[in-house]
Amino acid sequence: MDIHEIASMLVNELKATVEEVVKAHGIRGWGQLIPTVVMRVEAVREAGQGLSGPDKKQVAVTVLNQLINLPIVPEFVEEKIFSLAVDWFVHFFNRSHGHTWAGVKLPF
Repeated sequence: MDIHEIASMLVNELKATVEEVVKAHGIRGWGQLIPTVVMRVEAVREAGQGLSGPDKKQVAVTVLNQLINLPIVPEFVEEKIFSLAVDWFVHFFNRSHGHTWAGVKLPF
């Protein structure tokens, strides 16, 4: 499977959940989506898809960009915002949980 197929699979898997979370929590629910997407991408890699670090980031950014629409923000700016958010999340989790993220639970 290539990175675009993986991204599409994750978008389809998360779409209904995202709609429910945003309906219940408004845009604050988007913050829960970042760790969920990053950890789901990691789970796909662990399941044998063989994604490299840059590929994992690209899949996560693509999924976030397809699931979240920031009103009046151009797509290329959204992509940069999501890229920074993924970098921040990975950096934070690596510092606080180590590189294995053992015992970390998904928000949804």
